[in-house]
Amino acid sequence: MKNDIVIRIAVDKDIQSIATLYKELLGDDTTSTKNALEEFRRFDASDMIFVADFDGDVVGTIQISVCRSLAFNCRPYIVAEYLIVKREFRSQGIGTRLLQQIDKIAENNNASFACFVSSSFRTDAHYLYKKLGFTDSVVGFRKAYK
Repeated sequence: MKNDIVIRIAVDKDIQSIATLYKELLGDDTTSTKNALEEFRRFDASDMIFVADFDGDVVGTIQISVCRSLAFNCRPYIVAEYLIVKREFRSQGIGTRLLQQIDKIAENNNASFACFVSSSFRTDAHYLYKKLGFTDSVVGFRKAYK
């Protein structure tokens, strides 16, 4: 099955499936598909959503943004969020392939570093992140707004 998975840039028709995956990850079903599609269409070249496509079904996703910076000789940095793979497709290398998109984007943009955060309770996923070179040597903070 692993060979049948295609990693690609998301398109309009993927938005409903992505929203369903976000609900699984975040427990959040407050974003309407209409609003999500409108926002997705506002993305520019620095904001990307990749999907793992299995026979036309979106089974995983990650959002990656390239951020401008004045530090590190004005090299950009990468922020990645919302990595989710459908439960029944986990442990098949899909998360790894989605996370590898960060490295490709970083290389293509001469980025100085990438930030990827994960909720502290998702310890099962943290092993994968460390295996792929992400470290937990920084303390992250998040402030949610209503």
